Formats: sequence, C-alpha cells, structure tokens
Amino acid sequence: METPRWTHSLKFRIMVSYSLILIIGGLATSAIGIHVTGKALLRQARQQMEYGRSAARSIYAHRLQELRQSVELLASSGQLQAALAANQPATAATYLTGIRQEHGLDFLSVTDSTGKVIVRTSGPRTTDDVVAELAPIDQALHGKSAAATEIIPLEVLRAENPALAERAAIRLDRPSEAQPSDPETLDAGMALLAAAPATDESGRIIAVVYAGQLLNDPSTNLDAPGRHRIVEKISDTLSGGLETQGRDPGVATIFQDDVRITTNMTTAAGMRAVGTCAPAEVYDVVIVRGEKHWIGRTFGASDWYITAYEPITNLAGERIGMLGVGVLEKPYTAVRDQVTLSFAAIALFCFLLIVVVTYFLTRSMVRPLEEMVSVSQNIAGGDLSQRVHITGKSEFGLLSSSFNDMLDRISEMKSQLEQWAKTLEQKVEQRTQQLVKIQTQVARQQRLASVGQLAAGVAHEINNPLGGILTFASLALEELPPDSPQREDLEEIVRQAIRCRKIVTELLEFSRERQAQMDLGDINEVVSSTLALLEKQALFHDINVTREFEPDMPVTVMDKSQMQQVFMNIILNAVHAMSERGDLTIETGHEDGKQVFVRIADTGCGIPQDIREAIFDPFFTTKDPGKGTGLGLAVACRIVQDHGGRTEVESEVGKGTCFTIVLPVRTEVPDSSQDTPQPQAIADPPTTRG
Repeated sequence: METPRWTHSLKFRIMVSYSLILIIGGLATSAIGIHVTGKALLRQARQQMEYGRSAARSIYAHRLQELRQSVELLASSGQLQAALAANQPATAATYLTGIRQEHGLDFLSVTDSTGKVIVRTSGPRTTDDVVAELAPIDQALHGKSAAATEIIPLEVLRAENPALAERAAIRLDRPSEAQPSDPETLDAGMALLAAAPATDESGRIIAVVYAGQLLNDPSTNLDAPGRHRIVEKISDTLSGGLETQGRDPGVATIFQDDVRITTNMTTAAGMRAVGTCAPAEVYDVVIVRGEKHWIGRTFGASDWYITAYEPITNLAGERIGMLGVGVLEKPYTAVRDQVTLSFAAIALFCFLLIVVVTYFLTRSMVRPLEEMVSVSQNIAGGDLSQRVHITGKSEFGLLSSSFNDMLDRISEMKSQLEQWAKTLEQKVEQRTQQLVKIQTQVARQQRLASVGQLAAGVAHEINNPLGGILTFASLALEELPPDSPQREDLEEIVRQAIRCRKIVTELLEFSRERQAQMDLGDINEVVSSTLALLEKQALFHDINVTREFEPDMPVTVMDKSQMQQVFMNIILNAVHAMSERGDLTIETGHEDGKQVFVRIADTGCGIPQDIREAIFDPFFTTKDPGKGTGLGLAVACRIVQDHGGRTEVESEVGKGTCFTIVLPVRTEVPDSSQDTPQPQAIADPPTTRG
C-alpha cells in the first residue's frame, strides 16, 4: 500500500520528530519526577516510623516506670506498714483499693515475706496462694524493687480477678492454613507488673506490694475506647497531621508473642484487629532472629502500612512480644498520585503548546524550501535560466545565493571537463611509462630465473663428486678393522656426504621448473619437509622452533613443491626479521574440515602499518639494492591464490609478525592435461618487516 504523499514532506517530518522528542522527554521527565517523589515520600514515612518507634518505646517505658514508682511509694507507706504490723489485712485492703481505683490499676495485692498473698483489692479477694514464681515479685522478695512486662498464666489472673482471665483469653484469628491442634484462645496474659519490698525498722522484709495492668484488650469495637491508653497515646504521635477518610492513619499495636492483644488497627469490617497475627517476616526478624527492630511495608488486617516493630522483653531478657507502630500508606500514595497527575498535566500542556509553535515555525521554514524545489525541478528539465529569488541574511538567503552560484558555475565545469580530458591523457602516458618500467623488472626477473637454472646445474655437478666420495669412503670403511683409529673419521665422512647429497637432492627438487602437479597432500608433511630443509642451515642455530600441528588434518589437492616454496619464503623472512635469534611458532589446523590453515609467527621486529598493504606487491622491497628482488612474498601470495586460498598477515612493530595461509579442502584431483605451466622462482631473500 502506497503511503500518502504528504507524509514525505519536510513539514510532516519536523512535526513528527518534535512530537516524538517531546513525548519521550516528557515521559522520561515524568517518570524520573514520580520516582524521586515516591522515594522522598517513602523516606519521609520511614523517618516518621523511626520517630514513632522511639516515641512508642518512651511512652511504654514511662508507663512501666510510673507503675514501679507507685508500688515503691505504697511499700514505704506508713499507713500500709502499720496495718500489716497490726495484722489487719482488711484495713490494708480498704486503703489499697482506693489507690488502685484512683490509678486505674487492674490489680494491686500484697504478699508476705514468703510470697503468699495476704491482701487483694479486686475480684473475690481470695488469699493464701503463692505468686513468688513471677520474676518481679521474686526479685522484690530478695529486697529489690522491679518492674517489667511479664506473661502471667490464666490461673494467676483468675485468682486476682476472674474478669482479668476472661480478658486475657483472647480468641485467635488464625490463618486458614493453621493446624487443627493449634489453640483457639490465648492461655496466658501479658501485663505490666511492678513489685517492691516493704521493710520494718530493722530493714527486714515483712511484705511485698505488687501491682499490674493487663495489656490484653479483647474489645473489637472501634468506637469504644480501649481499656489502656498506651496505644492511643502512641498513635496520636504518628498521624503527622494526615487524615484518611476522616480517621487517624497512625496505628499502635502490642503483641503477645505474634498475636495482637491490644491495637487500634482495624479490619475490613471496621473492627479492631485483636487476635490477628503479626506478619511472618516481622516475627522471624524481631522474635526468632533477635534483631533490634524492623521497619518496612506490611499488610495489616485490611490495608498497607509503613510499620516499625521492636521486641518486648521480660525481666529475664526473654522476647515475649512486640511493640509495633505504623501509618497508613494511603496518604503517601495519594500525594504521589497527585504529583503524578500534576506531571502528566504539565507534560500534556507543554506538548500541545510545542505542537502549535512547531506548526507555525515549520510553515515559515518550509516555504523557501518549496520554492527551491520548484526551481530545481525546472533546472532538471533543462531550463538553466531559472534562479531562486530569496534574499536576506538567514540560512535560506545564503542557501539561495549558493544555489544561484552553483548554476553560474555549471558552464565553467564544461570547460573544466575538457581540461580534465587532457590531464587524463597525461596520466595514461605516465601509467604507460610505469608499465615499461615493470616490463624491465620482469626481464630482470627472467635473468634471475636463469641464475637459478645455473645454480641447479652446479648442484648436478656437485652431486657426482659427492657420490664418488660416499662410495670410496664406504669401501674404505669396510676394509678397516673395527678397532682402527681411522674408522671414526671415515664414518663421519660418510655421514656428512650423505647429508650433503640429501641437501643437493632437495635443492634440485625445489628449484626444478615444471608444470603444477596437483595431488592430494597433507599440509603437515609439506611444512615438516620445508623445516627439515631449512633447519640444517646455520642461520637456524639460535632459532627456537615450536611445532603445533593438528594431528587429524584433512588432505587437500595441492602442488607440494609450490606450497613448499611458499612456506620457505615466509619462514626465511621470519628468521631474518628476528636477526637469526628468537622464537618461531608454526601452527596447523582446520575449520570444520572445510579449510586448512598454517600460521607462521615470529618474535621479530614487525611490519610498520604504512607499508603493510604493499608487502605483497611485485618488486616492493625495503632492502638495499642487490639484497632482494621484492618477489618472494608476491610469488607466495600468487601461489596461494592459484590454489584457491588466501594469505593474511598480522603484525605489531617490536613484537613480531604472524602470516596465515588458508587453503580450501578439495579432494578431486584435476586432469593433469588441463594444468598450465607454473613458473618457479628461487626463494627470494626476505623482505624487511619493520
């Protein structure tokens, strides 16, 4: 389907580009702003929880300290001591009952010096039971007042007042996965308990006064105030002036183990969440793992809160519950949503404003361009008399002037083309002279080939005397007795003669001109035979040769002699580049059986970057005149190309050079009648590498 033509206009593209930039920028800015604002609000909430946790701890500790001071004052009261000394428990009970009611205590009792209760001020006022197992009372019996939060069994609470036992037995709102064996109600209560010893004039303990407030509050009615004002006092410090649906967002909770026993947190039904359990993660951190506190985001009963928790310990330091504070997350998310809407509104307004401005700006910019397009179309039709009539110092005015100048110079370009034609003829003549020079160099190469043939003839002549030396030395060796002192010298002559004959034979085989003899061959064998020929030379005495041959190399069609010439040229270059001292590494391998390669790496001087592309050019050499023809690497590269392969080079000045010869794996041997003669050349002296 063809797109509408108006979509190709510059005006449309500018509008779309600006709109995309604005949309992307606006979205990115809004996202960053929303993220930063959200983090700032959550950081504020966490700081408020830190303050709330500290305030809750202070309020809780203050109430416990008030309770302790109250029992200490009662224990030192002369009226109480007089009633106890006169053995008038009824008088003491009447006196203490008024104080208990005045201070809002749940129970206020007195024990004798053995821990047996002798006075109670609430309930049926039974006595003679022993409460010495409660830690603060036990400490008071030993002469020291104490106050702490303690877990009190139901039977002890029932003895103080049966109503307290009923309050403590809160029905548990266990999750659905709870086991049938789990209890349905609490079997103990958690209370603020304080005790102080009463002594006579001699300092002997005659009684212990103890008092307490039961923290368990089973009331679930949100409108009715709780029995204890601790959670209300704490929650009042957490609101921070925020309101959610007309109610205080701050909540405070006291846990007995993991159960809420008093709280102003509400459930989805609008009731106090008494009997529900603390989040498992919080319980694990604060109670099980023993961390000092926990601050984070939790789901409490019916909504998400930012909360903080810390442990409540008894007099022995055991963790028996938690004190938790929190604020609703909704006020903070509402602020965040409001900021989000503000960012979106601002972004939308800016988008519409820029679209309108861009439209009028683009319209004023495109008009001159439309005129230039019209003139260009007329010029393309052959009317060179057209000119653009746009004036001014703006970019369009300058472009118009440049456009008209371009038209004026078109005629000048015609005459320049004629001049270029003449220049081209001169360059052709220069290239012709270069070709003549190259032909001269080729003739020189032919003379070098003749020298190679002469060297082959000399090798033939040397081979005959070597054969005579070997024959006569062998005969003389046979006639000598085993213990003759000359026998060792003759054996050395035979060995060296055999060595010379082998070298001459290999030289003849290498320098002989013949047609390319393509046959299946193993590249490892070709490289090994080349090294065997070269390693006998003196220039290899200080060369450390490392062979890394792939054992299972596929065979491929090649002319072994020509490939031997390639490897010899590159190896000799490497040796001379190392000044006949260094490490030479030769590696062979294949790539999935489709290609074989040979890497020849040295630790020589390397090849500079500026001449690296020219090292395979014919007659290119950096050696002094007479020390190299510049054909060695050129011939090697041509041979590799004739085999369908390629030559790669990697070099770093001062560190060395690595040549890689890559040949395709071919298994069909071509018909020898179709082969064309391939001229051979004597191995060229190595080119300079750096």
